[in-house]
Amino acid sequence: MLKQDWLEYFQAVNGCSATDAEITQALLAGEFVEPEVTSTNHVGSETSSIISDSVPA
Repeated sequence: MLKQDWLEYFQAVNGCSATDAEITQALLAGEFVEPEVTSTNHVGSETSSIISDSVPA
């Protein structure tokens, strides 16, 4: 279950929002997982390579 799904479920069952402590406890208990964020920021190295290749020696 994703965190957002768990938060919605928690609120439906308990009638209130989860506290930070309850969220942390649920995460540690494995009740939900947080999606992994991947970075694809490779622009800097590619740009410098293109510039180096286009400059006459």
